[in-house]
Amino acid sequence: MNRSIVCAMLLLGFLSLSMQPSLAAEDNSKEAEESQKVTGKESEAHKKDESEQSRETFTVSSGPLKIEESLDGRFVATERAEISLWPESWSDFKIKDVVEHGAEVQKGETLFQFEDKDLNKAIADLDLELHLGELKINRMEQALPRQERSLKRTLANAEEALKRAKEDYERYQETEREQAIDSANMNLKMAKFNLDYYKDELEQLEKMYEADDLTEETEEIVLRRQKFMVEYGEFNYELSKHYHDRTLNVSIPRSDRDMKESLDQAEDRVESAELANQIDVSTARYELEKLKSARKASLDKHVKLLADRDLMAITSPLAGVVYYGDASDGKWSKIATQKQKLLPGKSADKQTVLLTVLDTTKLQVMTLLDEKLRISLKKGEKVEIQPAAQGSKALAGKVASISAMPVADGKFEALFDLTTNDLPEWLVPGMSCKVEVVTYQNEDALLVPKKAIHDDESKDKKYVWTVEDDKPVKTWVETGREKGDKVEITSGLSTGDVVSLDDEKQEE
Repeated sequence: MNRSIVCAMLLLGFLSLSMQPSLAAEDNSKEAEESQKVTGKESEAHKKDESEQSRETFTVSSGPLKIEESLDGRFVATERAEISLWPESWSDFKIKDVVEHGAEVQKGETLFQFEDKDLNKAIADLDLELHLGELKINRMEQALPRQERSLKRTLANAEEALKRAKEDYERYQETEREQAIDSANMNLKMAKFNLDYYKDELEQLEKMYEADDLTEETEEIVLRRQKFMVEYGEFNYELSKHYHDRTLNVSIPRSDRDMKESLDQAEDRVESAELANQIDVSTARYELEKLKSARKASLDKHVKLLADRDLMAITSPLAGVVYYGDASDGKWSKIATQKQKLLPGKSADKQTVLLTVLDTTKLQVMTLLDEKLRISLKKGEKVEIQPAAQGSKALAGKVASISAMPVADGKFEALFDLTTNDLPEWLVPGMSCKVEVVTYQNEDALLVPKKAIHDDESKDKKYVWTVEDDKPVKTWVETGREKGDKVEITSGLSTGDVVSLDDEKQEE
């Protein structure tokens, strides 16, 4: 047994001696491998250190973001009354007396007194014109029915005269004309017959007296008488010829013309009467309506002049301070001009603001808000108001209102209430100030430098290079507000993310 143990021990010793070179070589190989690994790690570490030293990075963290804007403002009165002239009819408003610029007035106190002498005379003249117009209308209203009746009678008479003229003309043409000619012929014929008769009878008497034994004296009487009858017959015959010629050549043609003229005149009178009934009555009615219309216009003017007379003395509708002119965007640029115009003896402008009465104890601030800030301000948001006066303290305020529509190109009117209780006595409308407003605030905003953000124009998106395992990774982001060189990230990054500030696109 001891021999077996000794043999075993010898065998083990031999084997040990034979394996030593192999184990040494294996150890050397392992050492070389370990050395190479260490050397590789040192090389990688060296490269990593070099990479980190060449890349500029930024670690994303959350923090407060507050964006403020400073607006130019003007103090304005919340209660004011603009005084202007809007007369109904009168045009001459010559100033008799006017309150001074900057004067304190009470409600109901006189601001303007105008000369009213000419206006009162115009009202009196118009009163007289109205009375006369009323009398003319009454007279015409009474005369119009009589005129209508008279025109109807005239027409009826003309129609009756025309009827008679036609009858006379027809009778003349049918009988009287021929009768007149026949009568002239007969008269001439009768005169000739009588002459011949007288001559024959004289001739017979002369023969008879020559044969009888009558005395000379009796014969002469009879013959003388008969001779006279012959002489008369000759005269009458000549006269009848004259009458006959006159009747045929003068009287009958004249009667023809006269009868035709009488008929034409009768027809003309009827037409005139008919026209008068149609036109004269209508004309009279129109003239009556014209008078009534003129009277109505005079009455309207009278009412307007009476209303304008109330403008001869203008009183203040509220207690306050007088400012000449009116404000534009809170600025009183017309004071100097109005001081030259609002003087006694000068005529006041119409349909324009002459002066304004302001309650200087109730103030607001007005600004013109740029359209880019329109949705940044909300009603009720707090603001800080700093008057322009040196040494003045800032005042607290809040957004009162923002106009729904632009008041100028790209501008909205914003009004701010003053929440400070005690306002300085020297603070008055028209003074300027700065309004500090917070347009955006985020207590946990993620901010990165502007140069970390890049634009992908092809996709219309923005991205950053995040660094992961020392490698840049393109990461899409959405941005919000900007302040200085920082940009708010609203989507795509988280706190602790590392972003590269280099242009990794060129190194990629």
